[in-house]
Amino acid sequence: MSIPEKFTGFQVNSAETWQDFKKQEFDPKPFGDYDVDIKIECCGVCASDVHTIKGDWGAQPYPLAVGHEIVGKALRVGSKVTKIKEGSRVGVGAQSYACLECRQCKNDNETYCKHQLDTYGSTFPDSGAISQGGYSSHVRTHEHWVFPIPEALPSTIAAPMLCAGLTAYSPLIRNGCGPGKKVGIVGIGGIGHFGVMFAKALGAEVWAISRSRSKEADSLKMGADGYLASGEKGWNEPHKMTFDLILNTANSFEGFDLSAYLSLLDVHGKWVSVGLPGGGGITVRNQDFLPNGCFIGSSHLGSRRETLEMLQLAADKGIKTWVQEVPISADGLRSAMNGIEDSSVRYRYCLTNYEEAFGHPVCPARPVRSPVIGNTNKVPRGETMTDRGLRSSAIAAVCGDIPSRPRRPGAYLDASNGPPADDSMPSYEEAVAGGAQRNAVRTHSVSGSIQSLNLHDGTLPPSILRLKHLGRAICLNGPVTSIAISPKGYVATSQDNSGTALPSSTKIWDFPQKPGAVGARLVPSDISSDAPVVVFSPDGKLTAVVEKDAGWKREWRVKLRAGEEGRGVRCALNGVGHPAAFSPDGKKFAAADPLGVVVVFEAATSPPGMPPTKKVAGVMNHAAPTHVLFMPNGADLVTLSRDGTVRISEAKTGRTLRRMEVDGVVTGTGTGARALGASPDGRVVVSVWARAVYVWEHEAGRVSSWEMNKVRNNEGWPLAVSPDCRFLACRTEEGMDISDVYSGQVLAEVTTAVGIDGLVTAAAFSMDGKMMAVGRHSGVVDVWNLAPYEGL
Repeated sequence: MSIPEKFTGFQVNSAETWQDFKKQEFDPKPFGDYDVDIKIECCGVCASDVHTIKGDWGAQPYPLAVGHEIVGKALRVGSKVTKIKEGSRVGVGAQSYACLECRQCKNDNETYCKHQLDTYGSTFPDSGAISQGGYSSHVRTHEHWVFPIPEALPSTIAAPMLCAGLTAYSPLIRNGCGPGKKVGIVGIGGIGHFGVMFAKALGAEVWAISRSRSKEADSLKMGADGYLASGEKGWNEPHKMTFDLILNTANSFEGFDLSAYLSLLDVHGKWVSVGLPGGGGITVRNQDFLPNGCFIGSSHLGSRRETLEMLQLAADKGIKTWVQEVPISADGLRSAMNGIEDSSVRYRYCLTNYEEAFGHPVCPARPVRSPVIGNTNKVPRGETMTDRGLRSSAIAAVCGDIPSRPRRPGAYLDASNGPPADDSMPSYEEAVAGGAQRNAVRTHSVSGSIQSLNLHDGTLPPSILRLKHLGRAICLNGPVTSIAISPKGYVATSQDNSGTALPSSTKIWDFPQKPGAVGARLVPSDISSDAPVVVFSPDGKLTAVVEKDAGWKREWRVKLRAGEEGRGVRCALNGVGHPAAFSPDGKKFAAADPLGVVVVFEAATSPPGMPPTKKVAGVMNHAAPTHVLFMPNGADLVTLSRDGTVRISEAKTGRTLRRMEVDGVVTGTGTGARALGASPDGRVVVSVWARAVYVWEHEAGRVSSWEMNKVRNNEGWPLAVSPDCRFLACRTEEGMDISDVYSGQVLAEVTTAVGIDGLVTAAAFSMDGKMMAVGRHSGVVDVWNLAPYEGL
């Protein structure tokens, strides 16, 4: 789609005519290498807009289009843009420039840069152009201040968060809002209502404070634990010195008794003001803050990192702006300005209908890149799952009791037996008719070279899958958080100390692989000390080491090293990290960037010391991806994301081919992604969310699932799915076990030492599925050989 040379906006021509909006053309700043052109879909209305065009904050460069809560579609990106993809749904807040070089910018405080420019009313130093805001057809902004919008947030919900939401979120985060803290929000308006919702989402005890009781009911619906009406006599007395933090969002200081508010704070509590009323302000006296030694401060907007965190928190917690939509027009804008002036808005306005006002179509609020394949790909909610009991387990496991249907592929213990050609499955009704009982215990028995599943109420043998212990060694001085096995059988053990003052670490070990062996040889390697994850290529030619740099930003990067020993750096990939995976032939490498895009590289074509010659594609995820793997064909990628989706994408183009959604909270433990696997024939994708296992036959459009705590006799915490998609390794209270992916039947159990040192923290299978490594909290690693039980 072409970009117009001139943009169009509803502008105000003077402070005296601040309610007289004229639709006029203006020249945007020249397009730069780091710029993004955005076609605007909607824009929130902020009290700052009113103060600015009225001249409350000084003279303005009229004619001026205000608006800095913008959501739209990225139509064009500059040649050096890396954070935003063309065509994506994005947002812009109240800031559009900073130097990104000064101390403030390099310490996550770019909003305090002395060179910072606002989204509207600022002069760009290189061109002299005046920045114009979101009451316009388009906006042109540096990529650093353009933010991907999570799919779970509709545009009109997300837009007001980009100023009002961030203005509340940043000071809450920076001043310790969380569990065990009592937080007050003064002024329940546009910013204040976000303050209540975000403080509650962060785990604090939240009290809304307003002049009258008119907003009490709304505040409690937003999540407030209590409400104070500051217009009532003695309102503060019962709560003196009980608050840890008070966020003041008030838009007026008329009759404002600061000493009464400060009296609420505990010793060294914090009062943070973010509202910017017009007028002369208020008087602060030493006597007001000496009795409790409280701190008085302020906050301005928030950083890029905080913006992305806030949007994701809103998506994860289902936080919704209380918004009134207003079609953008001269009359609509005048009405919105009046609502801001007389405080009648509840609680945020958002301008819509841009396609009618400016004569261009806009992107849908929540674009879907590929359709969900039938209702079977929409996993039912918890209340539906509850009375299903063992339904999906029966679907996945019942074989021999229904002669008319072949067996389920992949659910076999004998490594020499491949899956049958036909992968059709019995229905639940057929399974029940065939004798599957709701609480039956499943065991495997052997019939010639092909096995069948018998369902009965008897007891299981102690172990159906035989484990041979091949060695034990103390590999790390602390918990093993990640583990990987190379094609040769080297074991990489990692400890992720992100978020602490300690460096992360990775070591590669060569275990003797002899029954009962103790100790392992440390493989000489050049891997740095701050590497929390290692991924081996299937051909053994490359080792991907996910690191964090030593700079202040602690950004992710990946170094592709030679061989399984990790010798020498072939190339470094900055800005990407975990999750990461190689293609089956080792020629492609995929890793996630901080924005949720999984970037695919031609890993094997790079000369030593040089970055990959080609970025193949970027797979978009609407929330942070947690797992990624290549399908057996090497042409497609599977990703798991925090938004509850499993996505199969074309590695060459990034185009979504199929998608499955895990809908809502299934078992009361959330939809936290735990493990991912794909069958060798590529027809089945297995994903583990919290304590639920989902088996997705994506080509047929079928999904079955089972819940661990319903099927198992003991509690399990999933750790890893085997590469052949047959086994699931779980931590248990006694140690660990391995279960059948398709039925949940426990095949083998390992008991470890009692206490924290024996706690299993990580597990991995070898690429051929014949070996398993298990790490513990104590740093001890055990290596096992997986063999079928005698007779299998």
